[in-house]
Amino acid sequence: MIRWINKKIGTAAWSSVISVPDYFKLDVRELVDDYGNNNEHIANLIKNGIEILKEFNKLIICCEYGMSRSNAIAVAIISITENISFERSLECVINSVKENQIKLEVLKSVSEYLKQKRTEFKKSKNILLIDHNGFIAKRITKKTKKDNYLILSHGINFSILLSNPARLYLFICKNNVEKIVLISIAQITNTNSYVNNLLYFLKNILDVCTITLSKFIFLSSLDVYNGIKVKTLLLNSKSNQKKKPEGAKGIAFSLAEELIFYYQNKLNSNFSIIRIPTTYGHDKIPFFIKNFIEKAKKGKEINIHSYQNNLAWINLIHVNDLIDFIELILQNKICGIYNIDGAELLNSETISKLVVRHFSSSSIISIVFIEKKHTQIKINNSHLKKEIGWFPKEKLINTIKNL
Repeated sequence: MIRWINKKIGTAAWSSVISVPDYFKLDVRELVDDYGNNNEHIANLIKNGIEILKEFNKLIICCEYGMSRSNAIAVAIISITENISFERSLECVINSVKENQIKLEVLKSVSEYLKQKRTEFKKSKNILLIDHNGFIAKRITKKTKKDNYLILSHGINFSILLSNPARLYLFICKNNVEKIVLISIAQITNTNSYVNNLLYFLKNILDVCTITLSKFIFLSSLDVYNGIKVKTLLLNSKSNQKKKPEGAKGIAFSLAEELIFYYQNKLNSNFSIIRIPTTYGHDKIPFFIKNFIEKAKKGKEINIHSYQNNLAWINLIHVNDLIDFIELILQNKICGIYNIDGAELLNSETISKLVVRHFSSSSIISIVFIEKKHTQIKINNSHLKKEIGWFPKEKLINTIKNL
């Protein structure tokens, strides 16, 4: 099947097109869908395609399946023959062929060839914040008051861009993005489909970062340790504690980290990982605390959990403290893998009493016993204050008081 991009140029699988008069098949099967293509060879294919168009009415560019190499070469030929930018030409190809498997390695070579033929103008460098619900991303732009942040949050373009590396690559190029922060890709994180989607989207992002040499920051979770069944797990911010995830969320983030490690080791890329607990702020309170507040306001009984070896210890970090840490990485002051939290020792009993006291509630607090073990995670952030001046400043009680 031929997929026509314009009136003269189409792409197809080599075996699906029979030669007919006025049509010319340009064979690009000798290219590889990876790094290593000879730049001169790519240039010759592009030049040949342009010359062929002067003699034949139609040009059909063919690779093995008509998915990647053919469309990448089509981008270059259309850019030159129609005198449009690489970005506009790539957008035209993507919209016409509806293909999400155009390999970025070949597109990168095409882009570099086209840059040799045109003068490039320097633009300001932008930072892309990928955040499904936008909570953290919007707070970053508000707190830092910088105008070089772009937010990709839940909407029509969210899954379209993250599921198609060529489209994401186009977005990065058009907006001159040099740094990407992956904050979240979904609201609900404890499902099997979340594991699949996180790895799928993350690999596409890493492929783009590898081609564009973009700095990448990934917000992971302390849930990568939630399978370690001890009463108290002590971690340093740069801990080498072996991970042991449990449940869909912990497994998803652990596998995501392994994928990042693979790219980092293979390509020596500039990536950072921040493992965090639940994030909160005055406009986003964890669900269990919302439940405490609703019951306290009505004077209803508040049930809290107690496990076989522990009360339900809660690890939190205020969004403002998290933003300060992200900013340090974006400013290239630190890089690597970090465990951080809000440095508050809180359990469900302490929090429920804070809520009852703040709202002058008549609610009684009852304990529900859970037949499993629970781990309290403590993180020693003290050396970060000495090294980079970061330490958590916000307290949960102040957030509750301001509700």
